[in-house]
Amino acid sequence: MLGLWTHRIPALATAVVAAALLVGSSSASSRQTDPLLAPPSVCPGSASTAGTTTDQLDEMACLVAYARTQANSPALHESKTLDRAATLKIDADLRCGQFSHTPCSEQFASVFAAAGYPMGGGYAVGENLAFGQNRAGSPRQIMAAWLASPPHRQNLLSGQWKSFGLGVRVGSFLGYSGVAIWANEFGSR
Repeated sequence: MLGLWTHRIPALATAVVAAALLVGSSSASSRQTDPLLAPPSVCPGSASTAGTTTDQLDEMACLVAYARTQANSPALHESKTLDRAATLKIDADLRCGQFSHTPCSEQFASVFAAAGYPMGGGYAVGENLAFGQNRAGSPRQIMAAWLASPPHRQNLLSGQWKSFGLGVRVGSFLGYSGVAIWANEFGSR
C-alpha cells in the first residue's frame, strides 16, 4: 500500500495530492527495470529485509539518492528533524490503526511541527508512505513501487525539496505480520 501527500504553504495557498497503491511482489518485477531504481550492486542490501533498522534506512537513503541523481534532481540533505517526523507519522498510523497521512484525523503538518521542523513563513512539505509484507517491504520493493506510481515518483524527484527524512517500522499492522511501514518526508525552507 502506498500513500502520498504534498502540502505547500507559500503564504496562504495549500495544495494537496494523495494516492494509494498496493505493494505486492507480483508487480514488483516489472518495476525493477526502471532506470531510476539503483542496481543491487549500488545499494547491495536493498532487496533484503534481514538487516537492522539502521541498515534498512541506509539502503533506502541510497535508493533515494540514486533515483534523484539519475533524474538530474538536486541532491537532498538528510534531516534528523524530518527523520523524526517520519517516525512520528508511522507511530501515529500504528497508534490509530490506520494507513493514513492524517491518522486519527490529525492535521497533516502536525508531525512536522511536533518534530521541530520550522513551519513559519512559506514552506513546503511532502510525504510518501508505503507498507509491504515480508520481501515486499524491502527498501528496493518499496522504492520500485514509489517509482511506478506517477504521483509518488513526482514527489520523490521534485526539485522543490531541499531535505528529506526516513522512517521504518517492522511488525504487525492491520492484521498482517512481517509488515514494514515506510515514511519518506520531504521539506523545503
